[in-house]
Amino acid sequence: MTGANPQTHFEQIYGRAVQALNNAVVAFDAAQTVTADLRQQQNSLSDLQAAVTAQELAYNDQLIEL
Repeated sequence: MTGANPQTHFEQIYGRAVQALNNAVVAFDAAQTVTADLRQQQNSLSDLQAAVTAQELAYNDQLIEL
């Protein structure tokens, strides 16, 4: 307990635990953001695949009409 801001052992460990928890929250939030981005990308891919399939069916129907 020396220095400009003396702290007990408990206070030091508590401060480190709080910082570790804050770091975990930041990491969790970043993981949620990445997960949401991946989900959005998968949804976009599914929409594109559906549009391509629909367009291909439309072309096939036009060819059949000819």
